Amino acid sequence: MEQALMCEEEVFTDPSLIERFPSARINSLLPQVLSWIRIMLYRLENVINVDAVKADLEELQGLQDPEPLLETRGELMERLDKLSDRYLTLAFNLSRTQIKDSPRGTIEKQMAFVRSNKNTTARELEKLEEKLWKLVQHYPEYLYQVKEVFDVECGGHDRLDMFEVIGRLSQAGQQGARHNVLHVKQEQDEFVIKVFSLSDNHRSRMHFLREARILRRLKHPYIMSLCSAFTEETSEHGLWEVRGYLKMPLLAGGSLRQWIPRVKPDDLHKQRVLMQVLQGLEHLRQNRIIHGDIKPDNILMTSLDEHAEPKIADFDVSKEQEDRARDLVATVTVTSVMGTLQYLAPELLDPTKGGANAGKASHKSDMYAYGIVMLEVLTGTAQRVQSDTKTMLLAGVGADAQSLISKLLEEDPQQRPASAEALTHAYFTSSAIRNMAARERLQQERQEQLDSEHAELVKKQEMMTKLATSICVVGESLRVHERILLEEQKKLLEEGKRLRSQDRKSKSEVQAMKRTVEEMKRKATSQHRELKEMQVALQQREAEHEQERQSLMSEKLLIANNRSVLDPPLYWQHVNAQSPSHTRVKVDVTPRWKEKMQELLTSTCKEGFLGEGRNNRGCAHKGFQVVRVWRVEDKDLWSSYALQRKSIGHAIVEEGEQHPTTSVSTWRDWMGEDLLVDQLSNEAFLLHGTKHDMPDVIIASGYGLDERVFSLQGHFGGGIYLAENSSKSDEYCTPDANGLCYMFLVRAALGSPYEATRSMKQLRRPPARAGTRLYDSVLAVTKETHPDAFLERHREFVVYDRRQAYPEFLIELRRV
Repeated sequence: MEQALMCEEEVFTDPSLIERFPSARINSLLPQVLSWIRIMLYRLENVINVDAVKADLEELQGLQDPEPLLETRGELMERLDKLSDRYLTLAFNLSRTQIKDSPRGTIEKQMAFVRSNKNTTARELEKLEEKLWKLVQHYPEYLYQVKEVFDVECGGHDRLDMFEVIGRLSQAGQQGARHNVLHVKQEQDEFVIKVFSLSDNHRSRMHFLREARILRRLKHPYIMSLCSAFTEETSEHGLWEVRGYLKMPLLAGGSLRQWIPRVKPDDLHKQRVLMQVLQGLEHLRQNRIIHGDIKPDNILMTSLDEHAEPKIADFDVSKEQEDRARDLVATVTVTSVMGTLQYLAPELLDPTKGGANAGKASHKSDMYAYGIVMLEVLTGTAQRVQSDTKTMLLAGVGADAQSLISKLLEEDPQQRPASAEALTHAYFTSSAIRNMAARERLQQERQEQLDSEHAELVKKQEMMTKLATSICVVGESLRVHERILLEEQKKLLEEGKRLRSQDRKSKSEVQAMKRTVEEMKRKATSQHRELKEMQVALQQREAEHEQERQSLMSEKLLIANNRSVLDPPLYWQHVNAQSPSHTRVKVDVTPRWKEKMQELLTSTCKEGFLGEGRNNRGCAHKGFQVVRVWRVEDKDLWSSYALQRKSIGHAIVEEGEQHPTTSVSTWRDWMGEDLLVDQLSNEAFLLHGTKHDMPDVIIASGYGLDERVFSLQGHFGGGIYLAENSSKSDEYCTPDANGLCYMFLVRAALGSPYEATRSMKQLRRPPARAGTRLYDSVLAVTKETHPDAFLERHREFVVYDRRQAYPEFLIELRRV
């Protein structure tokens, strides 16, 4: 590359070549051809030198790479999972040790240490994710890398189809424009959207991200503001493309180049606009931003009047570093080379100029471009300044302006003033422009006040007009109403005469009617007194019946409590306390219990979840039809259940706990009256679905529902799973050849249940609690009551001892 540049310079300094082209116009084109060749060589270098492109990419992407932070986050997540597993293991070991065992204290210390490490790791993870989020907010291009952490959609919430496109302000490739610019409308507001094609090459993506990052960071009244930046994937003619959009406010004044001939401002307003542009450049310098393309087309005006303010725009070739000369030249299209190079400083075009700063863009190169803009605004001349034409071009401006422009157009960057120094120049410190700025501020404030007062007066005028109209309407209605009242008055006078004549005739009739009414009142009072006495008698009889019912219930409970704990219930038909051991009978109780079981299954069925379980997937049924009901009367199985139920209730009393009461959807009042539910052990009736060939096996085995046959891979380990919804139990039913399925209505002594919000596999017993004993059962809750729970449809109840569950009723049903 260096050899090519050397050869290039030798060609264009060859005297023989200059002699062959004596025309001054052709000689003036030689530097421009030289610049074009540099552009082509640089583009060729970018194609060949892949490592250089990668290095530029790393430099442009920002100050910090999120990859190390993401790796650290993964390590923290892995450490947190290990600590959680360790804590659960220690808790399980602690539950298996006795109170006085020596290892128990050691385990508790280890648990405290692990818990402390868990909390520390969680805090580190929270701080790291907060740091990642701040990084994404400052550098939007990193959103694609960290979107899985925050679960957000890349590109924000704006999409191009949310806007109404009014027109196109510029077309890429025409009149020096590098991008399409759209005039859009969103609801009542109008905006400008700058379009980037991100699928073309890496450079266009960097321009989009760079301009978005710079505009988001810069906040200044004379620099264009950014409303939002977003991306969109499109497909046109079968080609996939990614486009980037920058949404900015619409400025009605157009560019500075268009504003001057349209508004024709005086010298003071030109001076004020130039000072405001210079203040924007000073803000760029303070933020270490090199604009790189300062020209009238990139300075936009807020309105089409002499009080408009400038906004510096178009930062897609701007940089936050100092070395950017070749990148700047390479980003200019062939059609716009002349228009853009007109404002480039000499050290960017000729490496022999600028000394140590040759070929390097800086804030001083922006100040050179500002000098060209200042000359163009004051003289109306749009051409590149040469050393031999500078004096002629400056002849039409004032002495202070000549002094400042001459300094700004110095070929040596070190001799040019910075923006802060230029603001202190005599051209900007004159009292005229300061007074004009103050007058404009006062005039603007006064205008805003007048506009506000005018709007208030218009509003009051509208209110007065409406009030006057309403008064006229009310007056007319009053006049009409008055005429109607006069007519009605005449009618009433005539009617009064007629009524007076009738009144005399009616008085005698009224007296007779009064006597009749008095007689009817006396009769009604007598009847009311009799009805009250009957009501009191009925209330007394109801109270006596209620007292008798309470007495019978008390006698019934007293008889049940006085009986042995192991004796079967009194309502059993074939098994009683005198029956021998191993007596078990399946009694058909369909006539009495069929309707109650039908109502129980129907009311607890969640129809929307039918057909989505393990054994009923794909089934199209919407409910159940009860066919038959049996009661299981097994003396030995009842004795073991009753003894365990009594033990659970006694343990709760011994611990001094408040009696737990678990509300279930299967509860019915007839269960408490007919089946005598035990409240001390938190007894409940729940459903258990099974395969069609298992009910007889369960009844005949004498063990009932045996937790030992259940797999440890269930969500809550190897236990007896019960449900309060028939739609949940249906998931485990399989029909026989006749389409019949079976469910058990099970008594379950839940005792003190543990509320589980997550899966707890490998359990053979309930979790440990803070006291000296374990929980009696597990109640798996859903997201409906606990948002952090993993179950979504049905609650599940699990007991880990077959003695806590007695399958009292077997229901034969059909899916319908």
